[in-house]
Amino acid sequence: MGCTSQELRRWLPSALGDLYPLTSIEIDQEKFQEQEEPHLRLIASTGKPHQIALLIIPTLEVQFLFPRQLNDLSTIDPVMAKFDLYTRRGGG
Repeated sequence: MGCTSQELRRWLPSALGDLYPLTSIEIDQEKFQEQEEPHLRLIASTGKPHQIALLIIPTLEVQFLFPRQLNDLSTIDPVMAKFDLYTRRGGG
């Protein structure tokens, strides 16, 4: 993702909706939210910034880990579609 860890943390409540309180979140090996039996584990780590001319874009590598009992596409697809739509950024 082309964002900072602070931006990701700010977006997560809206991007995940009802799933947010059931999510364990770890960014750069720091736990920001931990659930005993999470419906989603989100693990992110800061990557090397991407530079185009004078533009520098921060990067995060983000993993979404769903438990086996929720690991079917009818459960995962709507979550990922909402997350993608919410975090998609465009210029114009």
